[in-house]
Amino acid sequence: MTKLKLNSSYILRTILDQHIVMANGSMRTRQCIVLNDSGAFLWNSLQEPKSKEELVNLTLAEYDTTIEAAMQAVEMFLEKMRQLQILEESTDE
Repeated sequence: MTKLKLNSSYILRTILDQHIVMANGSMRTRQCIVLNDSGAFLWNSLQEPKSKEELVNLTLAEYDTTIEAAMQAVEMFLEKMRQLQILEESTDE
């Protein structure tokens, strides 16, 4: 099963009700990403390795939504994190 985790070189800060992901002090990038509430929820959920299925189940428990909408939200979030090279994936053997 593939487990997902966020690159620890990035941190999430909430400033004036905006969830902002930024590189921590050791990185030389000025890249910032603004997340909505569900994105911040998924970010916080990935502080420990989780499977995509676990993220969908957490989303269903947190929000009043359908399984299809939860799966779509999780996949969109993960794809964006992959594009930004913030997501780390490992396979349990």
